[in-house]
Amino acid sequence: MKNIFFQSTLQKILIIVALIHVSGYSYANDDTPSFVESIEVQMSLAAKSGDYSGVISSFKNTSDEMAKKIAKDAKLRGLLTDYMKNVYSQTDPALNAQLLIQIVRFYPDDFGYAVKYLKSVVETLHFEWAVAVFSNINEKFKISKDIKENEFNAASNALFALASLQISDINLAKRYSENAVNADPRWTGGYFLMSGVYIRQNDHDNAIIYLQKVINLNHHHQGAIELIRKLKDKST
Repeated sequence: MKNIFFQSTLQKILIIVALIHVSGYSYANDDTPSFVESIEVQMSLAAKSGDYSGVISSFKNTSDEMAKKIAKDAKLRGLLTDYMKNVYSQTDPALNAQLLIQIVRFYPDDFGYAVKYLKSVVETLHFEWAVAVFSNINEKFKISKDIKENEFNAASNALFALASLQISDINLAKRYSENAVNADPRWTGGYFLMSGVYIRQNDHDNAIIYLQKVINLNHHHQGAIELIRKLKDKST
């Protein structure tokens, strides 16, 4: 009986330890393998549940000094590459933005991560935040006006579209939104902003068409899902 009790208690302790391990504790020591293993487990679970809060927490709880060491790990880079390739475009932009805040902290010199961060922030429609990210990219990477990088051009045009909506210049917003779509047709941001243009014009039918294009590309885009619901409620 004592043996059974001991085994049961030990199992509970091991489960608690495992949960602590994957829940995002602060990595102050050089514990790169443990961190990467934890991230791998969390990403695997998150891919099934859609909840990346544990992943975000683990990155967030890591010191800047430790982040520099961990970023050198090839396996971690591989995990993030897989995320960007297979998950990024199917995840809500607000969640992507929160995760990418941390990823760019780990990889401050990576232009690709910086641009994906910008795209996610623009698509959450947080104008001041997006401007700050855009300015940081311009400053850090010394962006020239003739850059041919499609993702950056899409994000830049979308940011200008958002700025135009802020000052109610609908024609300019539409032009920049169209530019964003043409620069990166697989990105939901341009279509999302096009829907915003039509909403400002009280053209809800066309707004819903563009929001549906967003959802066709990303079934988990909460902003588009919520807007379609509100627009349909208004029309009933």
